[in-house]
Amino acid sequence: MRFSLSSWDVKKVVEELSFLPGTHISQIYYNEHSLRIRLSALTERLPEMLKSGGEGRYSRFDMIFKLPGALFILPQGVAPPSPPPTSFAMALRKHLSGSAVEGIEQVGGDRIMRLRLRRGEEEAELIVEMFSKGNIIMVKGGEIALLLRREEFASRKLQPSLPYTPPPSTLPLCVLEVEGVGEEVGEKVRRSGRRAIAAALVKELSLPPPIAREVLHRAGIGERTPAEEAWESYVYWLEDEVLTSPVELRHLTREGERHPTYLKALLSIYSSLVGEEERKGDVTEGVAEEDQNRLERRLKMQREALERLEEEMKRCRELAECIYRHYGELQGIVEIYDSSGGDPKALIGLEERGVKEVDTKKKVALVEVDDQLLGRVELELPLDRGVNGAAQLYYERAKTARRKIEGLRKAMEETERLIRK
Repeated sequence: MRFSLSSWDVKKVVEELSFLPGTHISQIYYNEHSLRIRLSALTERLPEMLKSGGEGRYSRFDMIFKLPGALFILPQGVAPPSPPPTSFAMALRKHLSGSAVEGIEQVGGDRIMRLRLRRGEEEAELIVEMFSKGNIIMVKGGEIALLLRREEFASRKLQPSLPYTPPPSTLPLCVLEVEGVGEEVGEKVRRSGRRAIAAALVKELSLPPPIAREVLHRAGIGERTPAEEAWESYVYWLEDEVLTSPVELRHLTREGERHPTYLKALLSIYSSLVGEEERKGDVTEGVAEEDQNRLERRLKMQREALERLEEEMKRCRELAECIYRHYGELQGIVEIYDSSGGDPKALIGLEERGVKEVDTKKKVALVEVDDQLLGRVELELPLDRGVNGAAQLYYERAKTARRKIEGLRKAMEETERLIRK
């Protein structure tokens, strides 16, 4: 399975990486189109999904760019062992090891990420271009000091000693968040003439096709409507609905796997990709002795991942059953929501009913209950789906974990077979 991020995905991932400033680069690896940056940070500053990579006050985690277009943020120990360093990795280490991350940003609304770094008095930028063949560029003193490959285009050159110039961009996604930008957006799309409105949104605004289709679905506009004829309620959905993260794709008719954040979705995708590679027999038959240790480390990580997935499956089933044990009190919360005409704000301030948080955009309440079997637990209550829908949501998550367990067990069997040879 091939996987790459769109410019929209990059925008959302950068938003979720707001915890990066203050982290430090502890190691850098590069091999076969994969850049791995190992970062360390105070454990308390990190999202829960990254806290397993360390002991005590500090945790380590990996930022992995799979060129040209993929990025994964993983707890330490999830990715396979790193290969021996290449000359390019050694050059990056020389300049950047020990650097503090001061910021991360998307460049020009494109599939480009820029890390702003500092080591002592030295400032540097590490830029990763995630399109075409992909490229890695280090900038110091306003000039390119190191890059993976030299390239020349009609609009720019990527060579040492030249300033870094990004590619010409379309209307940046960030512009869509400026109040009153609707007229500019509408005019830009309208100039596409008889082109289908879905294709115009993709071309002119750099929206990925699924997001363009979602915008039109919410606005009630047919995808094949000529751009010059489409009425512009899609601008409302861009400004007030779809510019939230993550975006629920309501136009899809098939139920998919749901994740609360982009980073968790990327972790799930990475697990699927690794499992797929292993099931294809990516490991060479008749391994040498030095490969034996690598396989044993892989098996150890697979066992740890299996333990996490089994715990997740068990927990989701327990929470689904817990919902039914507290059906009455949860139904009371849903009825308050229904009687308000479907306004989730009606639940704000209902701490006495256990309502801890209310996500008004997603229409999900976080409710704490005191359960006789599990103790005090927090439950997600999707208000439009009701109590039965909430239980079904946890059962679906348990099924997803079970499918991953089945795939992981097959991969473990293959690893064990190779160890025995």
